[in-house]
Amino acid sequence: MNYNPSMHEEAGKGVFARLRERRLVRWGIAYIAGAWVALQAAELLGGIFSWPTAWLRALTVLLVFGFFAAITLAWFHGKKGRQSVSFPEILILAIVAVAAIVTVRTVDFDAATDEVTKNLFAGKTTKRATANPFYEAGPSWAPDARSLVFSSERSGNGDLWIMQRDGGVSQLTSHAAEDSQPAWSPDGRTILFVSSRNRADRLDRSDYYGYSINGDIWSVAAFGGEPRRLVEDAYNPNWAPRGDRFAFDAPRNGAHRIWTADADGGNPRRISDDESDLAVHIHPAWSPDGAWIAYERQLGSQSDAASIVVTAVDGSATFVVAADEHRNMTPAWVGSNTLVFASDRGGAINLWQANVDLDNAGTAGEPAQVTLGAGEDYFPAVASDGTLAYVSMRRLENLWKVDVDPKSFDFSDEPQRVLYASWNDIAPRLSPDGTTLGFSSDRDGKYDLWMLDEGASEPRQVTDWEGADLQLVWTPDGSRIAFYSNQRGVNDIWIKPVGPGPAVVVTPEDSNELNPYWSPDGKRIGFTSDRSGSNEVWVMDVDGSNATQLTDIGVLGHTALWSPNGEWLLFTSTATGNRDVWAVRADGSDLRQLTSTPTQDAHGLWSADGKHVVYLSDHQVVHVRPFDQDIHEKVFDLAETIDHTHLSKDGRTFFFTREKIEGDIFLME
Repeated sequence: MNYNPSMHEEAGKGVFARLRERRLVRWGIAYIAGAWVALQAAELLGGIFSWPTAWLRALTVLLVFGFFAAITLAWFHGKKGRQSVSFPEILILAIVAVAAIVTVRTVDFDAATDEVTKNLFAGKTTKRATANPFYEAGPSWAPDARSLVFSSERSGNGDLWIMQRDGGVSQLTSHAAEDSQPAWSPDGRTILFVSSRNRADRLDRSDYYGYSINGDIWSVAAFGGEPRRLVEDAYNPNWAPRGDRFAFDAPRNGAHRIWTADADGGNPRRISDDESDLAVHIHPAWSPDGAWIAYERQLGSQSDAASIVVTAVDGSATFVVAADEHRNMTPAWVGSNTLVFASDRGGAINLWQANVDLDNAGTAGEPAQVTLGAGEDYFPAVASDGTLAYVSMRRLENLWKVDVDPKSFDFSDEPQRVLYASWNDIAPRLSPDGTTLGFSSDRDGKYDLWMLDEGASEPRQVTDWEGADLQLVWTPDGSRIAFYSNQRGVNDIWIKPVGPGPAVVVTPEDSNELNPYWSPDGKRIGFTSDRSGSNEVWVMDVDGSNATQLTDIGVLGHTALWSPNGEWLLFTSTATGNRDVWAVRADGSDLRQLTSTPTQDAHGLWSADGKHVVYLSDHQVVHVRPFDQDIHEKVFDLAETIDHTHLSKDGRTFFFTREKIEGDIFLME
């Protein structure tokens, strides 16, 4: 074997000497610096052109693997200079390339759901923009971010007001009816809003977080003029970025769905669909690129979970961004790939934001919290300069009662408060013997069942599950209760002994069953269900068997209340375009409409003798009518919002919730 001095010299060198000779450190530093510059440029251009975040992640992965390719080339070429690529080099580079491609196609995209959303509002200063003992809500920015339109009750009822960023507030609309839900057009010339004018004194809401009825979408010049009506029975308008169309929610064909229309209200087109008529789609938000609409999907009571859904305007894709046991509400876009929305996932209702991967529909980053505190923050609106406006609402529903003469239906002029609390107590139901009041309360952070015994100063907790437990009702003998809960992810009817003993679900189907009421003999339960596709009145045996559908016209909540003789069930429906009280026989025959007034009528109750029906109009005025006569009499009016009405078995006590609401506009700028 021939002696080769160069080979002997190469073998005798240390590793660090070889690295210096091949300039690997220089190659590595140069590559890292170049990769950093490339990433900064990509992030800058991605923000300008709204590139998907997946592109930046893919580039990062490629640059990491590219580092190994650069080191490979440096090792073989650092000393000898430029030469042909050898087979070992080709093999190593091929392995690196395959690994990079596989990683980009799998790990990068699958990791999107684990990504924590960057708080785009971190470091911004929060300030109160309004400070009044009134309800002010629905902020919408002018295109130049110098002005803000919102609704306020400071004039005595809901009107639109405009606030200048540099100071000053002026009234835009003035009407005896309610004007709210404004939306400033992209060209700055027009403001859409919802009004109850030509219908009633104010909008009727299922809940302040829920859907609205009794209103239309109107248009007014941004700095004054005569409003004109564009779309009947439509709500929550939101402009497309180009201003040629706007989105809204409307109960056309029964259920609230998302629609779009031309700027003049013409050419309406439905955007969203659902497998259940019980689902409500509200609060649409058009993305900045005009390709997507985000909206809120509620199912059942507004105390239940709600999801944020994103759908393509052309109908090509629909996916859920935020869906869990929490209420996720009122979405707004921050750029083309981030949504900010209200959610109670942190306990209180605050604003959160989540990344949206529109290229990989159905995935989003883990939400990040934007606002803190115990307030109820919702209706976010983002200005062109990045300023966030939102509503911080203080809402309190407490239990009240008033004495009633069961024969004349004369109501006392002095209602009495049942409990003093700084939380929400709703849906009262007095036991048959009149000694215990059952109700739902969020005093423990979520809605559970509670009971207040006669003579007690504080209630006792009955349920404590993850889901919301609502609408407790007693058996005729007072030994058991029925209620509905969403602890399984859908609404089910449960039965529980009043004393010790477990609760048992009697409707384990995948459909939503709500609003249980016992028959007078205690052998059957009336309830509502969407198992047939639309929400209807059903009856079943107490073990859930022999379920029978009684209606096919679509019904609303707080229904299926049995008459004392067991022959009829009361319910609420919008089958004729208005919310009215109806009745149907327990065998499904003889459907009757009991109210047909211009007001929104609901919460039907039977008198103690079953000869009269007591109902609530516009969540404010109590009326009574004989069951067999179309004669209506106003018997109680507090001139404020009341809800969740209940009449004791003897007809002598009328229970209800009384609502106090305040709200102010806040800015993060």
